[in-house]
Amino acid sequence: MNKVTSYIESLKKDLDCIKITDIEDIVKIMMDSRLIFICGNGGSASTASHLTNDFEKSCNLNIMCLSDNVPLITAWANDERYDLIFSKRIEQMGGDKDSLIILTSSGDSKNLIKAIEAALLKNMKVIALLGKDGGTILKKYHDKIKIIHINTDPQRSEDLQLIIGHIIYKIIGVL
Repeated sequence: MNKVTSYIESLKKDLDCIKITDIEDIVKIMMDSRLIFICGNGGSASTASHLTNDFEKSCNLNIMCLSDNVPLITAWANDERYDLIFSKRIEQMGGDKDSLIILTSSGDSKNLIKAIEAALLKNMKVIALLGKDGGTILKKYHDKIKIIHINTDPQRSEDLQLIIGHIIYKIIGVL
C-alpha cells in the first residue's frame, strides 16, 4: 500500500470512530453559548482561526479565537508566562453562559490546560478535540468536559478537527 492510500485508509478509520451523538452534544453546547472561545497551538491554532471565520460568518455564532491576537498573546507571554496566554482572556471575559473549544493533537499543552482550568472556574462548558493518547487533558478532565478523542497522529488529528468543525457548520450554518 502506498503512502497516499495508507493515509486515506487511516483517515477513514479515524472518521468511523467519531460518534454522531458527540457532535450533536457539541452543537447543543455551541448553540446555547453566549460567547464561544476557541484556541489551539500550531496547526490547531490555524484550524481554530479557520473555524472562527466559518462559525461567525455563516452560523451567527458569537465566537472569539484566542489564538488570533498575536500582540496580546506575546504581551501575556512576555509580561506573565506563556502558559497563561489563553486563560487570562477567559478570566477577563468569560462567564457561565460561555463555552471553550480546545483543539489539540497532544492534549498536553500547558496553555490549553490553564484555559480549561480558567473556564471551569467560570462554570463554562468545555469541549476538547484530542489526538494521540489524549494527554493530560484526557486523563485529568475526562469526566468534567465534552471530549472527542481519536488516538491518531498529529496530522490526521488536525484533519479531523477541521472535518468535525465543518460538520458542525453544515448542521447550524444559515447561509
